[in-house]
Order: sequence, then C-alpha cells, then structure tokens
Amino acid sequence: EPYMPVKKFAKRILYDPSQLSRHPKRYISHSALDCELNEADRIYLKARYLAEVESVDERVGYLIKILEHKNMMSRTYFIFTSDHGEHFGEHGLYGHGIYYYQKLLRVPLIITGPGLLPGQRVAAKVSLLGLTATIKELLGVEYEDDMQGESLVKYISGQVRSDKPVFFDDIREHLMIDALLENNFKLIPLKDGKFELYDLIKDPAELNNLAAAHEAKIQAMLPAILDNRRQNQQRQAVNLSRLDGTEQELSEKERKELLKKMKALGYIQ
Repeated sequence: EPYMPVKKFAKRILYDPSQLSRHPKRYISHSALDCELNEADRIYLKARYLAEVESVDERVGYLIKILEHKNMMSRTYFIFTSDHGEHFGEHGLYGHGIYYYQKLLRVPLIITGPGLLPGQRVAAKVSLLGLTATIKELLGVEYEDDMQGESLVKYISGQVRSDKPVFFDDIREHLMIDALLENNFKLIPLKDGKFELYDLIKDPAELNNLAAAHEAKIQAMLPAILDNRRQNQQRQAVNLSRLDGTEQELSEKERKELLKKMKALGYIQ
C-alpha cells in the first residue's frame, strides 16, 4: 500500500464502476475505503496490487537487461523474494498487518547464479533469516557477527532436507503474537491465552482450527516458541542498548541515523 500503479499497468485493469461501492480513485488501500468490501471491491483492489507487482517485475527486467549488456550474468547471483505477502479478505483481513497466516508468511524464494543447478525445487521449509548466511557462503565472505539463521546452500544442492521448526516473530509486537511451523502443523498463540492450530497439508487455507481437539500437540510445540521468545528478548535487549547509547559501538551520528531509519520503517515510534 498504497496501490497506485503507473498508468501503463493501471489502464489494463478491467472493472465495472457500477459494481464498486466507492469511486475507483478511492481504492489505493483498504484503510482508505473505510467500508465493508463486496466481491467486486476485493477483485478490483487486488487487481491494483497486482498491477503494482507487474511494474516491479518490469523494473527487475530492466536490471537483467543491463547485466546482460555488460556481460555480467554469468557471475551474478540473483535472489528473488519478498518480505511478506498480502491479505485480500482471507480471514477477514486486508493488507499486511501483524498476523501469521500463510497468505503473509509464504513468499517466493528463487536463487540462481554461478555453480547452482537450474530448475531445482527445494521442499525444505526455511526462513528468510537464512538469506544473509546464504549470501555469505555463496560469495565466500567472512562474517563474524552473531547471526541468526543458517545458510540455505546445503538445501540448494538437493542433498539435505530440513524438518526443523520455523519460528515467526515481529519486532513491533515482540512476545505478543508469533507462530511456529513444525512439519505440517502451525501453532499460533493468541494474546488472550488461546491458540490456533492448523494442519497445512489437509487445510492449506487455515480454515479449521484444531486447537480444541489437539491439546497434546499444542503442549509439544509450545516450548520451542517460548525458547525462541527468550532468545529474541535477549537479542532485543542487546540491540536496544546500542540504540540508547548504553553500549558504545555506534557513534552519536550513526545512532541518530539508525533511529531515523527504524522510525521510517515503522519499527519504533
């Protein structure tokens, strides 16, 4: 958001204004509409989003053409992914607020470049936390930081499968809502002490909450969530100490610049 595609892609969107509940110019976001959406509204809103995606896709194409022109394709790694997905009415939600359904969490991840076999599809469940470690390994770069996430290179080779749980958290809602994906089950603790539990193989749309009938499964998965919360709380304390100046790794100028960037991204007030 806002969904404001350039004219080239916006003019391709087909719609009937008489079926919309608001003037077409109002459909830059769900929050801007401030109303319940009918099916035509949802289709049109998503079409504006997809037109934005097309525009980004075109610009990625420009970058590839430049690399081809400079004969750099054979020595360039490409990693195509996204920070999150988008809701368009699923679970009654819109946009990308702090929720942990698959519409937000399951994003594209395409990696290609020198030494990587093309056309492989990796079934392992992995986290975007592993991207930095992956780039490090692909480039042979030394990196001594206390890094979360493991390199995905071993999965790209197709020789390793992963059954490790994947934990999801959001710094803006730390310890308030998160989720754990273990094999085909996903557990989401809610703020009121209740849970949502889904079998993603039988129920990929996450419509059938199994929590009431699977208390043992919840209790088996919950310790991993609590452990990840504890680790992240410790990391957050260290990082915040850098921002407030109690740890003198950053200069005052660097600290102010980092605060400015984090506020612009919405991570802190």
